[in-house]
Order: sequence, then C-alpha cells, then structure tokens
Amino acid sequence: MKKLLLILILILLLTSCLGTKKYNGFVCRKIKSNSYQQSKKLNDFVQIRTDSLVMPDTLSTCKKLKSLFIPAILYWQWENTIKCDLNPSTPTSILHSFIESYADSVKLKEKLNGQTLELSILKIPSSFIWTYKGHCIIFLVAYTIGELEAIYPLGQYLKVNYRLLKGGQETKTGTLTIKNIDLPIKNTWKSTRKFTWLYIDQYDKNIKNLSKLLIDKLLTEI
Repeated sequence: MKKLLLILILILLLTSCLGTKKYNGFVCRKIKSNSYQQSKKLNDFVQIRTDSLVMPDTLSTCKKLKSLFIPAILYWQWENTIKCDLNPSTPTSILHSFIESYADSVKLKEKLNGQTLELSILKIPSSFIWTYKGHCIIFLVAYTIGELEAIYPLGQYLKVNYRLLKGGQETKTGTLTIKNIDLPIKNTWKSTRKFTWLYIDQYDKNIKNLSKLLIDKLLTEI
C-alpha cells in the first residue's frame, strides 16, 4: 500500500501542479530552441501572404479545458486537459522555408513560364490538446491503475488560395485544401516536457509534409 500511496501522490502532483503557465513554458522553450528561420524574401516567382491569419504577440497560448480529481476511498479519478494554440507564424515560417527549397527541386520556375505564383494561406494547423487522465480502483488486497498521457492535433487541413499573375494580370486562380496527416501520440516513458517536445518535432515534420503535398497538388493544376 505504500507503493500505491506514492503513486497516487505523484498523480496528484502532476494533475494539480501542471497548469497552463508551466505547460506554455515547455512549448515556448521548444519553439525558441528550434530557431525557425524565414527568409526575408522568397524566390522572386513565389509570394506568400498571411493576411487572413491572426498573429498574436505570443509564441503560444494555453487554455485549461478540464481539471478533475476525485479521491474517493476505493476509487480515484483524475484528468488534466490543456489546449495549446501556436502562433501561426511558426507553421508559416516552416512552410515558407520548405517551399523556397522545394521549388527549385521540382523546377517550379520553369513550369510557371514567366508567371508569378501568389499563395494566400487561409488556414494552417496550429493547435493541439495535451491530456493526462486515468483512474485507480482499490481492492482489499490489491489495486489496479489505468492512465493515459497523450497529445491530439487539432486543425484538419491546410487551406490556400493561389493566383497566377503575368504582367500584373491574373491568369488563373483556385483554392487548394490539404488534409492534415498529423497523428495523435501517447507518452510511454518520457517526462511531460520531453513528450511535448517530441510532439512539436513531429508537428514540424508534418507541416513540411503538408507543404510538399501543397506544391505537388499545385503542379497538377497549373
């Protein structure tokens, strides 16, 4: 029972002490360490606009969605759920840098044939939910514990308007929607901080994949 008591105390500390400010600190520290670089100027034949996106002053914001702790005599239940919204400047910087390099590899300039491509980002995945929940059932001579710590991506798609321009005149326009392929992940052994950092690294790779799918789809339309 001493082991059970220790486990329950650790659970209580995790569910009660990890608030939005501390969790947001994990996220901001990782974003800063990843050093997202955006070129001052993209290839002269591609322009990216973000007018439709709201850019707050902070790198990310976190909001408590649920906080639950029920310490009954024979049954304990807990849940701590936080929603995190990244500043859209983070994924757009990743998209911007990837398109800049990928455009050369697919010979986008040659395929545009003297035209300029304007991409206006309408929506881009930039939110996720972290949750830690579980329960403990105490029997007379034993106990059982079930718990889950997971991160679930939000934002179902990347949506972009494109325009082809030649001599300042619009030659073609359209809208491309790319389904988000990011997947939820479960924590098996890492601390919450390292687990969150692992997800952010996965998120970065996912935005690059979405950027590639965007350009590949665009090439079939122009």
